[in-house]
Amino acid sequence: MNCERCDKSDTDVGNITQYKEHDCNMKLCKDCITIIEKPYNEKCVQCEKLVWKNGGAKKYKDQILCLYCHQSILTSKDKKLKPKTSILKKGKFWFSIGLIIIGILILMEYI
Repeated sequence: MNCERCDKSDTDVGNITQYKEHDCNMKLCKDCITIIEKPYNEKCVQCEKLVWKNGGAKKYKDQILCLYCHQSILTSKDKKLKPKTSILKKGKFWFSIGLIIIGILILMEYI
């Protein structure tokens, strides 16, 4: 009897079993079963949940993360890169510029 995936005989790879999980109905050896089950057994490094149940796997700096943790890391990076200044936050600067302009206008009336 041969493995239906790798086509190796049972004398070379050992026991061949009927595998019916994960939408697969084949006679497989132990090596092929571990290859098929590997993505289903991976856990996210950050949240420790199974990756395939939590949106899929993404690699980030040689670590496997679920989609949600990967997105949270990317959004936190985006927030750090955006400038935090606006016109309202620089109120003192614009107030002083306004005073300077008003002062120049008042001086121009006296000259």
